[in-house]
Amino acid sequence: MAFEIRDDVPMPRRAAGRQGSKYPLADLDVGQSFLVDEDIKATTVRSAVGAFMKRNPGAGKFALRNEEQEDGSVFIGVWRTE
Repeated sequence: MAFEIRDDVPMPRRAAGRQGSKYPLADLDVGQSFLVDEDIKATTVRSAVGAFMKRNPGAGKFALRNEEQEDGSVFIGVWRTE
């Protein structure tokens, strides 16, 4: 297979990845929390928190807990602990 070498072709923008987080981690003060929809897996949220902490060293610490609602549904709660 032969490859054609091209000149002056602009590289497309990156399609994958995000700048920042879709969760309001940067907006939390110590002791504050938010709930994540029960359809989202805890591992997804945990990954997002870990990526946020890696991009923002010293941004604090976070904890995730399952929080059962009165109707029996279970949401993931994210708290800023430090």
